[in-house]
Amino acid sequence: MKGNVLKIVLGVVLVMVVAGAAAAGVYFFLNRKPGGAEQKTVKPGLFSAGDFTTNLMPDDSKTKFIRVKVEIEISDEKKLPDVAQKQAVIRDQILAVLRSKAAEDVLGESGMGTLARDIAFALGQVLPGIEILNVYFTDFVVQ
Repeated sequence: MKGNVLKIVLGVVLVMVVAGAAAAGVYFFLNRKPGGAEQKTVKPGLFSAGDFTTNLMPDDSKTKFIRVKVEIEISDEKKLPDVAQKQAVIRDQILAVLRSKAAEDVLGESGMGTLARDIAFALGQVLPGIEILNVYFTDFVVQ
């Protein structure tokens, strides 16, 4: 009788060990990272392109001016020094985009959105390898 009890106890322990191993395997399989390796998190960075005051394309023979402060969000804050080195090129591109617009093009929320997209596209041309996430206006006046 002792032999039967011992076999039953060993059988129960063995089943518990196998069930625990299976549960651990399922847990680790479901919680693994894609690619099997730890993914590094990349933090976005914000670059201030500065203040801009320039004339807009004339419409109805009236010259209008725009004053904006532009902030550029890039995908990797570690690339901010690379962006800072190209500040003159960045400012030139932003001024070129601003001067190409008429007042009616930049007014309103849709105008600001289009302007931000146009600036992001122009900057993407001169900043290869740097992803522009957003262009923000922290000051925006048209006169």
